[in-house]
Amino acid sequence: MASGSAHLVNPITEPALISDVRRKLEDANRFLSYQAALAMQDYPEMNEPLRWGIGLKRLRVPLPTVGRPELIPLDIFDHPLVEMINQTATMTRLIDSLEWAEMALHGWTVKGVTLRKSTCCRVQKPSSPTPDRDVPMSVGSIAVGVR
Repeated sequence: MASGSAHLVNPITEPALISDVRRKLEDANRFLSYQAALAMQDYPEMNEPLRWGIGLKRLRVPLPTVGRPELIPLDIFDHPLVEMINQTATMTRLIDSLEWAEMALHGWTVKGVTLRKSTCCRVQKPSSPTPDRDVPMSVGSIAVGVR
């Protein structure tokens, strides 16, 4: 499967405790951040000021199967760095939200957590019945979103 056509982080479709969802997202975020840091460290154009921006924009980050957390699909072998930056930033906001929810809604479950394939340059259509959110999800019977 082409790396850019699948979700970088598998959706969570079954109801789960907020603490379990947070832990899974933390594992995925840690893995992706570490792989991105390694790829940038080993990228030769990092030390060439005139090529730095375009080089990083095109950089694809290898995603090894060893140590891969549950939420990262096995059929994605690499992914664009810029997209990983967007996804990990969104996951960080979601993890912060879930930490708050754990305190406020202890024991509640979360269902339907999906990180959008792309969190950049998305414009909500005026005809859309629901607000555009980077992370649509439900907590209990309440629909929420993280932007």
